[in-house]
Amino acid sequence: MTTAVSRRAVSFVMLGGSAALVSVMALLVRATAGIPGVSAYQTTFFRFLIGGGVVGAALLAHRRAPVARNHLWLAIRGICGAGAMLIYFHAITHIGLAKGTVLLYTNVIWAALLAPFALRDRMDGRLWTSVAVAFAGVYLLLAPAGGLGGVSRDDALALAAGLVGGIAVVAVKKVRDTDDTTTVFLVLALSGVLLTAWPAARGGFVPDARAWPLLIGIGLSGTAAKLLSDSAYRHVRGVEGAIWSMLTPVLNSVAGPLIFGEQLSARGIVGSTLVVGACLRVIVSRAPSRLASG
Repeated sequence: MTTAVSRRAVSFVMLGGSAALVSVMALLVRATAGIPGVSAYQTTFFRFLIGGGVVGAALLAHRRAPVARNHLWLAIRGICGAGAMLIYFHAITHIGLAKGTVLLYTNVIWAALLAPFALRDRMDGRLWTSVAVAFAGVYLLLAPAGGLGGVSRDDALALAAGLVGGIAVVAVKKVRDTDDTTTVFLVLALSGVLLTAWPAARGGFVPDARAWPLLIGIGLSGTAAKLLSDSAYRHVRGVEGAIWSMLTPVLNSVAGPLIFGEQLSARGIVGSTLVVGACLRVIVSRAPSRLASG
């Protein structure tokens, strides 16, 4: 009993560390804004090149080969997951770390809306209430006092990252019974590299020297976050891990204003709080279902 409790305690620390490292990764991406020759294509490329390289090397060291089974949903997971990351990295360098991260994490809401079609899950009154609260929060976060006419293209792209990420979340649930997490991640990493290699090469793979520590840090922090969360999930329930993951938008909402001087209005603060709160409610309410696990 004591051993099991201690393992869970360590796993919770690992989940917190994973969420913090995801926040660090996003912070490093935000720090590339304004550096000549660096765009979301470069940051996404190095994120997945380093991550895929580390995980692939570990497989080679253990003489294991990834085996893909659910090819369709693995492809959807790879393309949508990499696409969401690309859009997210673009967004946080244009609209800010805080706002961009909160909008990305609406993927929880989008996944809940898509689950009835892909996973045959049912939507009840509590979920619809959470969805309504989340979109009210999005409205407050995005729309200035004058209304929706003031929503920028980059704001819309950040929200689109949440939608595309929601599709990726559903895809993960579809493949979790057929494919292991390592295979799923390698497909994601390969998709990310293939999606960004050509545009990244056109922009130049050798950007300003100031960018190299940031690019390497982006890849290493993202990979470390993935390895920590994978290890932690062996001893905790999926819903517990999902709750801990929501620490990232909270951390980024603090880091954006403190480190980069981002301005977040009272409307934006209320909106962000509503979105994060609604996402947590969805996660908890879906605990018995596949959407909150894995």
